[in-house]
Amino acid sequence: LGKGVMQGKDHTIFAVIDGFVKFTEKQIIRFNGNKKKVKFVSIEKEKIPQNQPQKETVK
Repeated sequence: LGKGVMQGKDHTIFAVIDGFVKFTEKQIIRFNGNKKKVKFVSIEKEKIPQNQPQKETVK
C-alpha cells in the first residue's frame, strides 16, 4: 500500500484522500537474497495524468 490508501479487514483497498490513483512497481530484495516485484497503489493529490488527454464536453 502506498500513500493515501488503507486496507480494510476484508483486504479491500480504499482511498482516505481525494486525488488520482497511481500504480507503481518496485523490485525489492527479500530476506533470502531473492528479488521480488512488488506493486503499490497510492493516491496523488492535484495531479493531472500526463498520458490521457482532457475531454471537453459540448453543450
